[in-house]
Amino acid sequence: TVTSVTSAAAARDYSWAGAKYRVVDTPGLEDTGRAEEDCSEEIRAAVRHAPHGFACVLVVVPRARLTAEHARAVRKALDLLGEGVLPYTVLAVTHCAE
Repeated sequence: TVTSVTSAAAARDYSWAGAKYRVVDTPGLEDTGRAEEDCSEEIRAAVRHAPHGFACVLVVVPRARLTAEHARAVRKALDLLGEGVLPYTVLAVTHCAE
């Protein structure tokens, strides 16, 4: 099972190689123990942190076999954000060294 450590959308600014970046973290879907509508609303509200829009949507999953739970979460994200987000989506697989 997957557990989100983020309970509310938050942003943090970074600089790297002379460029400025803002990372917006949101709760996951299917993994917070909160009602689905609460998590969806928090993700929708994340746009307040990105008034100029998002350049990339990063989907983070732990190294493991893709489970039905992961597939449901991805489907919910696509339903929430729209299929148009796919060209801007990057899948990050964590815990690969374990």
